[in-house]
Amino acid sequence: MNQPTLRELTIKTFLHPLSVVAFATLLFGYISKILLGLQRHRKKFPVFGDKHDPAGFRDVIRHAYEKHPNTFYTLPTEPINNVIIPIKYVAEIKSVPETKLSFIEHNYARFIGKHTTVITQRDHQLIEKGYPKDQRLIEHALIDSIKIDLTRFLGHTMFVMQEEASWALQDVFGHCQDWTPIHLYANALRVISLVSGRVFIGLPMNRDERWLKSTIEFTVDTFLGGKKLSNYPRIFWPILEYVLPELRRVRWHYKNVQNLLRPLLTARLRDMEDPDFKRPKDMLQWGIDNSYGNERNIWWQTMFHLKISVAAIHSTGISLYHILFDIAALPETHETLRQEIVAVEAKYGTPLPKVGLTKLHRLDSLMKESQRMNQLNILTMTRKVMEDVKFSDGTVVPKGTFIGVASGAVNRDAEIFDNPHEFDPWRFWKLRQMPGMENQHQFVSTGSMNYNWGHGSHACPGRFFGSNEIKIVVVDFLKNFELKLLPGEKRPENNYWGMEVRPDFGAQMLIRKRQL
Repeated sequence: MNQPTLRELTIKTFLHPLSVVAFATLLFGYISKILLGLQRHRKKFPVFGDKHDPAGFRDVIRHAYEKHPNTFYTLPTEPINNVIIPIKYVAEIKSVPETKLSFIEHNYARFIGKHTTVITQRDHQLIEKGYPKDQRLIEHALIDSIKIDLTRFLGHTMFVMQEEASWALQDVFGHCQDWTPIHLYANALRVISLVSGRVFIGLPMNRDERWLKSTIEFTVDTFLGGKKLSNYPRIFWPILEYVLPELRRVRWHYKNVQNLLRPLLTARLRDMEDPDFKRPKDMLQWGIDNSYGNERNIWWQTMFHLKISVAAIHSTGISLYHILFDIAALPETHETLRQEIVAVEAKYGTPLPKVGLTKLHRLDSLMKESQRMNQLNILTMTRKVMEDVKFSDGTVVPKGTFIGVASGAVNRDAEIFDNPHEFDPWRFWKLRQMPGMENQHQFVSTGSMNYNWGHGSHACPGRFFGSNEIKIVVVDFLKNFELKLLPGEKRPENNYWGMEVRPDFGAQMLIRKRQL
């Protein structure tokens, strides 16, 4: 009698009715387990807010902060949802490494980096490979260049920034011999781009209109392009990135900056072959030094400089916009600030050294209050969870989740701040008058009263440079110009949309040269 073959036995076994039922039962159980797991996660993180009402998210996080302070919940932001981490758990995530809680991966998803190049596809592929040491991410090179090199040479950058700020303000506002209405947002960005560019790329390129155009507009076009993409089904994104005008301009900016950068890079690399070469203290050099073998890679170097503009120009320009409008809305602060400037310059001389800037306590206080009232985002410490994270209460936030902290709600907490909805320019100056608080509550400080910079080892590495830059510009502005609101108008209101806090881009103020 012929014995059945292994193939025949296998077929008979798996086609037996009982086997089919058993297999179907196991499959059903497995799928049910997955679905139940997903359901448990949904129950664990209730959804607060309506994705169709992104303008209402500010009120949602404030309500949740006040009524449900210990609750993990999902805020349905687009194009990704964010699980909001209660403030009490900030200490548990503040120093978790990038490989476990990734700021870069969060931005890649939030800004649709694959199609906008805010985070490039090549970078993302490196992330997936686990950060190979021989080919680091541009984003990590940026952090090294800012956190290590730029911060180390802040004292050196002081003097060139003061020189450039004086030139930039005359370039932008010098025509205002009498009271002149000025659109502040665009002009604040131009000033910051000029001053930052003096350190990043140097003269004369930082004043080249072609360079200015791309370093200012690249960020706008990538963000607007990402916003438009998110309005369409994902299946169309690979096509739309070549159709949407904003993303077509992104590619133009890349080619423009590449053409401008190439001769500078070639000349610098040639100079570096000289045995007596002395490294300039600028971002062109740091981009080469921190490139891990990509010093001659024009694609890499171009993206490095474009991403510096994303990191440095717009956030600082918006902060300058808010600070100048807050000063304009409070004319009683003008002479107080000018008197402080005169006193500090009399003691430390001009151009001001780094230590001199730190003595502008009232200006620092006004800047910090402006940030408190006009944060750039309602969420900070945003991350993508790369490995399951377990909190001290047993809550597990699973891999793949996007998280954030409701810093915007902290800024208006009545248990932390007296009259939290009122602008008090000297709020933090008064706190620093208390014994033992002289060096606390600074614009660059982070902690339980301020998560606007993030907190812990991953707090914004460029905040020290940005603080110095803003102070330098405001000092020169107040010495040489006057400002006020348009007749009968109040300080412009901010617009809240999703995670973003947007200034009034079209707002005007009156500016004229100071009458001495």
